[in-house]
Amino acid sequence: MSAQFDYIPTSRAMAVLLGAPRYFTGAPCPKGHVADRRTNGGGCIECAKRTHAKYLSKPGNMARKLEKRAAWRSKPETKAKFRQYNKAAEARMRADPARYEDYKRKANMRRDGIFIERDVELYFVEAVLSVGGFCPKFVDKSRKGAPDRIVMVPGFPVYFVELKRPKRGIVAVHQVKYHAEIRRCGHEVFIIKNKHEIDSFMERYKR
Repeated sequence: MSAQFDYIPTSRAMAVLLGAPRYFTGAPCPKGHVADRRTNGGGCIECAKRTHAKYLSKPGNMARKLEKRAAWRSKPETKAKFRQYNKAAEARMRADPARYEDYKRKANMRRDGIFIERDVELYFVEAVLSVGGFCPKFVDKSRKGAPDRIVMVPGFPVYFVELKRPKRGIVAVHQVKYHAEIRRCGHEVFIIKNKHEIDSFMERYKR
C-alpha cells in the first residue's frame, strides 16, 4: 500500500479515484477468500498468491524464475536503473543522518557476507513457496510479541516462525511470553536466524 494512504479503500471505484493499488470490500471472492483485491483488474490477492505458489511448487519452475531474475539483473540497462535508484535513495537518506548511518551499517554487513533479518525472511518465504506452502505475516494489533510468519503447507501442521538476524538477533521478553502462549495451545514456534536453520526447517517437507 502506498505510504500516502492511511486506510484501504472499500470499493474499486474509490481505489481508482485515490490511485490506491488495492482495495478491500469484505466480500469473499468466487473461491471464498476474504482478502484485498487489486485495483488493476479487481483480482483477489489471495488467489494470486496461491496460483503463484502452485506454479513455483512444480519441478523446475523456481529454478527458471531465479535464472530469469539473474539474467534480468545482469543486463546493462537494469544495472543502470539500479545505480540511478540507489543514488536517489542515498540522497534521500543523507537528509536523515540517523537513517543514513543505519543504511551504511547494513550495507557493510551485506558486503561482508552477513545476512540481515530482511534477507533471512526473503529466503524463508521463497523456500516455503517452493513447496506449495503459504506463509503470511502474523500481525496482532492487540499486543506485542507475535511471531513473524505463520507457515501453512498442505498435509502438514501449522507452524509459527520468528525470524531474527544472524548476529545479535535477540528474542525479547514479550516475544518469549507470546510464544509460550502459542505452545500452550499445542502449536510449535521456531526461532530461525540463518539460511542453514531455514534449510533444516524445510527438511520436514521433503519426507
